[in-house]
Amino acid sequence: GKGIKNVHGYGYGDLFVNIRVQTPTGLNERQRELLKEFAEMSGETVNEQPSNFKDKARRFFKGE
Repeated sequence: GKGIKNVHGYGYGDLFVNIRVQTPTGLNERQRELLKEFAEMSGETVNEQPSNFKDKARRFFKGE
């Protein structure tokens, strides 16, 4: 594609997006329960088994 139209009215350019993800750590039991409940209400599956980075990356790229 051509990219995003320039705000000054001429030409097109690239769009760069930075995304920051913060993973909560040190949650107490109540906070874990609330996050689990929220995930279930959102239709997400909840896996309570801790996994290593390799497993997480594999699931991410498979779209799980």
